[in-house]
Amino acid sequence: MSVEDVGFDSLWVPDHIERPFDDATMSMYEAVSLLGAIAECTERVSFGAAVHNAAWRHPLHLVHMAVALAEISGGRFVLAVGAGGRHYEYSFVDAPVDHPYSRFVEAIEIMRALLDGETVTYEGRFWRTFEGRVAGVEDHAIPLTIAANGRKSIDLAFRLGDEWNVVDLSGTPDASMLADRITSADAAAMSSGREIARSVDLLVSPVPMPVMPEVPVITGSPGEMIEALGRFAEAGFDAVNCYGPSPAEVGATAWQQIVDAVHAL
Repeated sequence: MSVEDVGFDSLWVPDHIERPFDDATMSMYEAVSLLGAIAECTERVSFGAAVHNAAWRHPLHLVHMAVALAEISGGRFVLAVGAGGRHYEYSFVDAPVDHPYSRFVEAIEIMRALLDGETVTYEGRFWRTFEGRVAGVEDHAIPLTIAANGRKSIDLAFRLGDEWNVVDLSGTPDASMLADRITSADAAAMSSGREIARSVDLLVSPVPMPVMPEVPVITGSPGEMIEALGRFAEAGFDAVNCYGPSPAEVGATAWQQIVDAVHAL
């Protein structure tokens, strides 16, 4: 049974090269190639990378890619971007690590203008384009999701994005761990005059996950998990992106009750 059969609304892949653990390294497939395959083998779910590293690719390249995936999938692709992390990976592709926020602002400003169908001439400190444009962008309303944890980046998300995404896999898996960022988001919504969708990435599993025992996971009985996830809905989040085992790994019924209950929140 597929993720669509179970009832999930979206499907996400990482945009990383590898992840080290204490005694091993997990290699990852290239994200855009995977996204093309997902576009072809799914029919209903929205999908994207959680999230594309805006420091690795020119912003016009990211929008160009987004239009292709939107066209292939019938408009289901979501362009989700972040300022980047895991700086050891930057040396693999010779990407700069300095001034991450300033680089991110420039990239988002270019992407926003391109997604709005503009021909863009932009001469920033870090990114430039001269009469940049992407054919076909006018045929698709591609959502721009901005991953942000800090106050300035959250302000940017509410000013230029269509969705704010936050991830915290390091603390107690409860909405209280995001209280300061929720406060920043509320302030950003007020100052920008824009309320946008809000999503949170969490480790969620209907079965124990021994792979990363040091990281807290939302698990337990279906009732316990539904209660825990409901607290994020009460905190104002519109969606929870679940990092965890797929239905193919643990069986569809392990997820079915949880997905149905979250839809009912």
